[in-house]
Amino acid sequence: MLVCMLTPSAEAWHPPKSKHRQSEAFRRMSCTSTLVCMSDSKPHRKTCEAIDEPGHAHALTFSCYKRQPFLSRERTCLWTIDSIRQAADKHRFSVWAYVLMPEHVHLLVKPTGETYSTSDFLRSIKKTVAIHAIRFVREHAPEFLSRMEEKKGDGSTVCRFWQKARGYDRNLWEPRYVYEMIDYIHANPVRRNLCDRPEDWRWSSAVDYAGIRSGPIAIDFGSLPIDPRQ
Repeated sequence: MLVCMLTPSAEAWHPPKSKHRQSEAFRRMSCTSTLVCMSDSKPHRKTCEAIDEPGHAHALTFSCYKRQPFLSRERTCLWTIDSIRQAADKHRFSVWAYVLMPEHVHLLVKPTGETYSTSDFLRSIKKTVAIHAIRFVREHAPEFLSRMEEKKGDGSTVCRFWQKARGYDRNLWEPRYVYEMIDYIHANPVRRNLCDRPEDWRWSSAVDYAGIRSGPIAIDFGSLPIDPRQ
């Protein structure tokens, strides 16, 4: 069972057995995703339990610590891009779509093997970026450390680049909803008025789909299903 909850209300989605039920599930997921991406004033406490199911793609969303715009700098975006590439190679995931927003990341990936772990994949991405970022801040901008510090119950502090929570993980298996998710991911910067067209955003796979150029992360078009909308 895949369960995503927003405090104080909760939404639960069980993998449907028909296209009609997946359509309804996708509509609900899209609404939840819009809330997470667009409403910076809302609490973002959440829990997600995901299934690593052979044959499924995964739409992943994860945020910077306290939804701060840590990804508004080129250096942090480059670290994240490199970490995604390395994690995809290490854990054998094909990247289908991505966008880096100032305070969160959307990824659509598909494991190439029958056995895989999205948790290990995400952990690899986050750990590498956090190491780079915290080291840089300590050496070059120590006054910024206070924005990354989390006070623990025992009085100690720990520096975080990412939210401690795992983030959102949505299983997708119908081609139609895979492509609708790709469109949704690419439209994020436009909805936020950060650019006029999806392909204008530097940190996105929209340029690959528009055929303009290859973006910083290679998209595995060969493993994508045929778009049934065409």
